[in-house]
Formats: sequence, C-alpha cells, structure tokens
Amino acid sequence: MGRTPLSMAPEHGHEAFVKVLLDLSSIEPDLKDRGDRTLLSLAARPWGYPVYDSHASVISRLMAQDGVDVNARDKTGKTPFSHAVTAGCQAVALLKTLQSKEADINTRDDDGQTPLSRAAQRGNADVIEFLLASADIDPHTTNNNGLTAMDIAVKERDNSSWLGWYKERFEEIIGLLSSVKTPVSSNKQYAWGKKVISLDHSVQMNVQV
Repeated sequence: MGRTPLSMAPEHGHEAFVKVLLDLSSIEPDLKDRGDRTLLSLAARPWGYPVYDSHASVISRLMAQDGVDVNARDKTGKTPFSHAVTAGCQAVALLKTLQSKEADINTRDDDGQTPLSRAAQRGNADVIEFLLASADIDPHTTNNNGLTAMDIAVKERDNSSWLGWYKERFEEIIGLLSSVKTPVSSNKQYAWGKKVISLDHSVQMNVQV
C-alpha cells in the first residue's frame, strides 16, 4: 500500500473519514504500507503529523474491526504500541487505548528496544509511569546491546549535550524505575568522556571524575 486516502486518514486523526472508508466492504483494516505499517501503526504514530485527541478514537475504531492484529509488526519489528510511545503528549492516551485490547507492552523491536526502554531514551516520564503501573511490565528486559531501561536513562542523563532542565527529566525517570518492587539495576560500567558511572545492584550511581 502506497500513500492512499485510507493510509492518510489515520495519520491525521480523521475518525469520520476512517469510518466511511472502513464501511466499504472492499477495505481491509489490517492493510500494510511499504514499511509494513498497518493502519493501526499509522494512527499510533503519524509520521510528520501532529497527534490529536482524535487519534485515540481512530485507534478504537480500527481495533473494533474484525481481524485487526493489535501486535502487528512493521519492517523494523515495531508494533502499534511501540510507535505510540513516541506520540508526544498524547502517548499515554494512545497506549491506554491499545492496552485495552491486550497489546503486548513488553514487545521488542529489531533492536531489542521495548516501549519502556524507548520511553527512557526519549525522556518521557509520563509514559514510564504509565507502563510501570502495569502488572505485566518487565523493567529488566535488555536491548540488543544488553542495556535495560535504567541503563539507557542513566546514559541519557549524563549526555553532556543536554541542557539542565532536560537532564532533570531523566533524573525523574531514574527515580521512577528505582521505585518498582524489584528495583531496576545493573552491574555494568559505562565510560562516557572522562566519567565512569557504576551501577552495582542498587539505584545509587557512583561517579568518579
């Protein structure tokens, strides 16, 4: 599927237009584009377009169709839930809608990134808090580089290019990850510039310069 009215309507959050198109008997709601993204994935993360409240309504309408796979993967291994993590201020609303249909919240893409680790990398504390509230979340999953969400948050916090206010977002995420029943930890050491950050089965970070 190339660029069609059916693929563009979910991206723009046009619920009424999506309904009209889905009512056509010849339309398959799980149709994929060239990147193997389904209509659900396009609605969850509209590339290059703003995300509005109406996108959650579009997702609900798409999920109501028979045969829709809420965990369908694109060519990068990402599902609609994976894409929704990057939907800015509307991310939590979209994630809640997808979770209501049993979307896999621990899904791993081709890089081994989970929704939790992607949210940690992007500094989205609201998404982290939402995901950690789920009994099904596994905060200890590692990506293909062996990094947990905590590892990623610490690495981003100590990225010297970030401004102070942005670093505070990662501090908040580290605090959220350390508050889970079994705290997220690591025994890894990372060297960035002249700093060595040591994580030794606790949430305390010892920094030596």
